[in-house]
Amino acid sequence: MLSGGRPVGRVTSGGYSPLLQRGIALAYVEEGAEGPFQVEVRGRAVPAALSPLPFVPLK
Repeated sequence: MLSGGRPVGRVTSGGYSPLLQRGIALAYVEEGAEGPFQVEVRGRAVPAALSPLPFVPLK
């Protein structure tokens, strides 16, 4: 996990969510880190956003 090109965390797992139709991941992020964020996917930085759990509202 990057912010301004500086490492601010580490992705622990990720994958595609068919329900959300996008990639999702779990990551450890430094307390107080501010966006915009990027994650490295196959050697390139892609935009990322922080979201509270659960990703999908529970019924």
